[in-house]
Amino acid sequence: MGSMIENVGRFMDFNYANFKDDANFLVNVLHRDILRIQEHRRNGDGENSYPMPEVLYVQLDNVSTNKSKLMLAYAAWLVHTDVFRKVKLNFLLVGHTHENIDQMFSRFSVRLRRKQAWTLDEMIEVAQGCFTDGVTCEHTEKIFDFSSWFDGHVFDCHDILAQQAFKFKKDEHGEVGMQYKPYSISPKWLPETPSAKLASTPPVAGPGYIKPIPFTEEGIEKLEHTLQALKDILGTKLTDVHEKFWREDVIEKQRHLTAGGECQAPARPFQHPEKIAIERNATLVRLIEAPALAI
Repeated sequence: MGSMIENVGRFMDFNYANFKDDANFLVNVLHRDILRIQEHRRNGDGENSYPMPEVLYVQLDNVSTNKSKLMLAYAAWLVHTDVFRKVKLNFLLVGHTHENIDQMFSRFSVRLRRKQAWTLDEMIEVAQGCFTDGVTCEHTEKIFDFSSWFDGHVFDCHDILAQQAFKFKKDEHGEVGMQYKPYSISPKWLPETPSAKLASTPPVAGPGYIKPIPFTEEGIEKLEHTLQALKDILGTKLTDVHEKFWREDVIEKQRHLTAGGECQAPARPFQHPEKIAIERNATLVRLIEAPALAI
């Protein structure tokens, strides 16, 4: 899954088929991107840190895994916990989507046609060589179960399929409300009185990990056949490093999961994004990120 963060960089998160390409995985990547933004702001220019933006703008393709109740719940939680004062989600029109991240994937695809990659490290190396200013790549071996974490804490919402733009912010009572409109250029946000999104706050400890989906025995056999086929086709081009990767990093780890074992990747505690400062810093953020426009 790929993402681009303005003024921060390009990112690719790689994973095996043990995790579904669903709304939960997307929220994991978005959560990681927010932490990346905050790390970038803390580092600043090397001497001084940058202030956090007050508003988060997210642009997504208009597919069911993106426009989900889980994504809306996560956006409301970011506002509820004061990570951002406001969150705006915008979904591109179906059939009319062409954006800058499409170019990133296109260059990756073109480069893969010219350069072979037989291991995950080689695949990441190809991705990193697509742009002169680089792409940050990460292998995702564990993901958090945001779906279960939000279960029972979110008000249900309806009629969201036809809407392309969503906005989340607090009212005068401190409650997070959601509004939407059919297009980003539509003049009016609906409903006139924002609808409440969070019924209660999820546990402070954060979500637990989701259990990886194990391969079937037939799937393990197919991996064995794939390795043998690579040996037959590539011959000496398939080095000991390649075979070690397929044997130890792929087949044996998948066999361990299929036999009922746990994911052996190290656990990382859930990290809450930092809250924005109390003082309004929009002017300073604009001066840092777009000085010419601000002037």
